[in-house]
Amino acid sequence: MAALAAAAPKPIKALFAEAEALLRKLEDGGDADDASTCVSLLDDAWAAAAALDLFPAGCTGDDVATADLRYALIPDLRARARSRVRCTDGPAGRLALVERCRKDRARFLELAAALDPEVAERDDDDTDDGAARAPSALDVRRKAIERHEAKKRCAEALAEAQRALKDAQTPEERDELERDVIIAELRSHAATCEEAITSDDRELDMLRRMA
Repeated sequence: MAALAAAAPKPIKALFAEAEALLRKLEDGGDADDASTCVSLLDDAWAAAAALDLFPAGCTGDDVATADLRYALIPDLRARARSRVRCTDGPAGRLALVERCRKDRARFLELAAALDPEVAERDDDDTDDGAARAPSALDVRRKAIERHEAKKRCAEALAEAQRALKDAQTPEERDELERDVIIAELRSHAATCEEAITSDDRELDMLRRMA
């Protein structure tokens, strides 16, 4: 019986918390060897989310419980962890890795847009299939400025929501504000993710030229 209990899979809450803590360590300059472990934890967490059907096709934010909403961040967190995995296979290996990062980021943005109208309303040019385009230098600069401003606004909104939650007076108010914080977090991740996709596309273009 003890052996069966030991073999039982970790619940999604534990997997997510462990992965998130490990990613924070990685992004604070921790051991890069932990990146693969973090990706594996997030793989398991995403598989658990699928098994629980937390984000069924066609779902909106209203269909997802507050306690489950943060798990929508998993693809973005996995892309961030994967981008720190050491690649020993040269440009071809790096190309495959960046492609997987971009795919995860696009999946996150797709899910975030389904869950939150504000993300859906944002110009989603960066979520295309990566096909080659030839924007003007002015367009590139304009988009970069827009992404930077969106990222700043979302970070400020998240900080404000977190302050409001800290000052909540009643359990009812706290429940409502907890959801506001998670939605603000989704928006902040989406803004950062859009910027990361642009960086991925630049690197992919360079790596494909080297192939």
